[in-house]
Amino acid sequence: HEDVLVRYYKHSILKDESVTPPSLRGNYPEIVKSLTDEQWKYILNLPLYLRLEEHNAIIVHAGLVPNIPIDEQDPFYMMNLRNILPDGTASKE
Repeated sequence: HEDVLVRYYKHSILKDESVTPPSLRGNYPEIVKSLTDEQWKYILNLPLYLRLEEHNAIIVHAGLVPNIPIDEQDPFYMMNLRNILPDGTASKE
């Protein structure tokens, strides 16, 4: 999942303490060790969403929180959102 890789890179490589470090489970430790600089650059520059003007659509990996403009959406939820809770908050669960 790109979000895990991006958070790992920002926290562990760039030493950005504002980023919560991800838990590297499964084959992620091998993946982060195997990526080249070019591959890291590609992953870090992937857009969070695609706007398809001709279809009046926005494509995201997971979801968007209702009533929040696209430019104000939390990137974490754009990549991980699973549910909107009854109180209107976003949840990964």
